[in-house]
Amino acid sequence: MSRNMTEREWWKEAVIYQIYPQSFKDSNGDGIGDWKGIISKLGYISSLGVDAICLRPFSFYNNLNEKDKEDFKLLLNQAQMLGLKVISERFELPISFPNDHLILRESYHFLNPSEPIKLS
Repeated sequence: MSRNMTEREWWKEAVIYQIYPQSFKDSNGDGIGDWKGIISKLGYISSLGVDAICLRPFSFYNNLNEKDKEDFKLLLNQAQMLGLKVISERFELPISFPNDHLILRESYHFLNPSEPIKLS
C-alpha cells in the first residue's frame, strides 16, 4: 500500500516502522536517542517503502521541554514532507480500560508476587 494511503482504513495494508525514541538514534552524544536522531534517519526509513512510523512509548507532548517540542514539530514536518504518517503510543492505558480489569490484576500479581518466585 506504500505511498497510496487514501482509503479511510489505510493502516490495514500499511508498512509501519516502529521506533523506540530513547534507544533509536542519539544525535548529541549523551547516549540517549532523541528527536533529531530520528529526523536524521527519516529519509532512509522512507526509502524502505514505509507508510508510517510508530513512536513508542511516547510521553505526552505537554511534558516535553520547549527544545524537545521544537524538535518534535520538526520531526512531524519532515515526516509529512516525506509522506510518512506519525503514530504515537502513550505510556498510559486507554481511558476506557477499567483499573480493576482482570489483565491488570493478574499482571500486578505476577510482577509483585506475595512470595518470591523460585526458579528451580
